[in-house]
Amino acid sequence: MEPVELFSLTDHAALDGRRRIVAAGGQPGLATKGQTLEGQYRCSAGYLLLLTENSPYDEGLHILLLGPDYRLLDEIEVGTSYSPGILSEQTVEGEALGFAMFGHRWRLRVHDSPRRWPGLATPSGARRPLRRLLAPRHLELRCSQGPEPSR
Repeated sequence: MEPVELFSLTDHAALDGRRRIVAAGGQPGLATKGQTLEGQYRCSAGYLLLLTENSPYDEGLHILLLGPDYRLLDEIEVGTSYSPGILSEQTVEGEALGFAMFGHRWRLRVHDSPRRWPGLATPSGARRPLRRLLAPRHLELRCSQGPEPSR
C-alpha cells in the first residue's frame, strides 16, 4: 500500500449534500457523504480512500475501497452520534493501514480477494451500509488499542 494524490472531491449539485469523487481530473464519479478527503492509497485491490464529514464535534469516517476501474468494492463507516473525533496518525503497514480516531487506535486490512460474511465482523462503532451488509468484503477493521467505542 502506498499514498497517492489521484483523487479529489467536487461539490455535487444534488440537494442531499453529497460530494462526488473525481479521479485524476476526470469526470465526477461516486457520490459520498464524506466532505473532506483525508487520505488516499493505492493497494493491491485498487484504491483506499478515507473521508471525514468535517465536523470535529460530530465526526464520521467513511472508508471506501475502489477497484482499479474506480467502482466501489467495499465501504465502512466509523462513528457514533455526537462523538468528537479527529483522524490522525495514518501509518501504512504492508497491505494494512493504522490510524487513530475517537481516542482509539484502528487497523484496517485490505484483502486482495473478497471474504464472505460473517468471516469479517465489524467492530463496535463501525458499520457497513445496508446495501453492503451481505456483500463480499475486502476490508477488515479492528480496534487495536483502548476499549472499543460504544454504539
